[in-house]
Amino acid sequence: MQTVSSLNEIKKWFEKLIEKEKIQFKQPSQDNKAVTYTLTAPAVHIGFVPPNGILDPGGMRIPCLVVGTPETDGDQDSTIMELQITAIVYDPGEQKADSDHQLQLTPNFDGYITLLNFLDRVKVWIQREDGIADRFQLQSPVKLKTYEEQPWPYWYGFLSLTVSGAPYPVTKYADVLN
Repeated sequence: MQTVSSLNEIKKWFEKLIEKEKIQFKQPSQDNKAVTYTLTAPAVHIGFVPPNGILDPGGMRIPCLVVGTPETDGDQDSTIMELQITAIVYDPGEQKADSDHQLQLTPNFDGYITLLNFLDRVKVWIQREDGIADRFQLQSPVKLKTYEEQPWPYWYGFLSLTVSGAPYPVTKYADVLN
């Protein structure tokens, strides 16, 4: 199994599931003001966000999943891939109009609930299929963890799991086959 092509397959699989289930979350406005947002489907990116590592929200579309691997291991029989699927959602809190019809923002923990619901849904997808993308078999429990520090109004968490798949074909006769 080649690492980048495997991550691309996983990315496409998540994109199809997000589209199929018509998932939408809050997306921050271009100017990043907390009083405005739109609803959009989460993007899926390939990358690795270390636990407690925070991304610049200007460099990627949020809400999103970030699919990455901290480690792979393989031989001629199988390949094992550790996956970290990071979810990032945006939720500044509750917005209400005051008596002057101006929007007032009241920060709360709704983004944390949204994050957990999103990660739970992704976890169900993985467990329901007993793996990912009809190609990778689940080899471990799926662990859900939130980041210790949450950079409000963004909320971060991740799933960590191990999958296995067919190894990348290796032969000493590769030159003869061409």
